[in-house]
Amino acid sequence: MSEVSQVDAWVIAWGDKLVKFAALYTHDPDLAQDIAQETFIELYRLTLRQPDLDIHPGWLYRVARNKIRDYARRKMLSGKALLVSEGSAVSDGWTVRVLVQDALVRLSRMDQECLWLFYYLDLPVDEISSLLRIPPASVRGRLYRARRRFKAIWGDDQ
Repeated sequence: MSEVSQVDAWVIAWGDKLVKFAALYTHDPDLAQDIAQETFIELYRLTLRQPDLDIHPGWLYRVARNKIRDYARRKMLSGKALLVSEGSAVSDGWTVRVLVQDALVRLSRMDQECLWLFYYLDLPVDEISSLLRIPPASVRGRLYRARRRFKAIWGDDQ
């Protein structure tokens, strides 16, 4: 399989998931699309340099997370905020999904990542462990604490 068709297969399989992952952090659908696109460009470049390399889906998330961090650093240097403030008003038109995302924003980055990877992307603990480069027991512990923190935040908002 050529490098281009390999990348096309990855885009089809992981494109939407990667955009949703980026949108969790950026709260900007256009920026999330850009981050996913830049991530797949990195994948294309990597497959050109090392065509026989076996790439794990976690690599995509790691690259996307690094691109989000780079964007956040640029925004902080320019004085613009990346995330929605904690005291943002909730309008009647918001769905439960938006309310959940608002509660997730209040959690630490690692709590957000663990919950997102486990519940939204349906990744098993072992895969999350590999992706985040922490032991499976640490993932389970973080999930436990993140659930408790989320429940406390969700209860405060209702």
